[in-house]
Amino acid sequence: MPMPGGGSIRAELVDESGRVISGYDASGCVFSDVEHPELPLLWRARSPRERVGRTACLRFHVRGAWVYSVRVAEMTADAAKR
Repeated sequence: MPMPGGGSIRAELVDESGRVISGYDASGCVFSDVEHPELPLLWRARSPRERVGRTACLRFHVRGAWVYSVRVAEMTADAAKR
């Protein structure tokens, strides 16, 4: 996702071997609102809910931006509307 000032943040899900999980690659990661402090991670091809109960890691690709924290939680109705 392009950030103000030309930076970007993208994320992908990887398995225990560090391989990108199909459908969860960085190029398919979309943020719904770049100006909001809580940005839900979404992928075009898949819902993260499909991975519940299975091991995965988040790998961030950050350029000219900062990630201060990451929280895994259910998406609220408000967040889904953004």
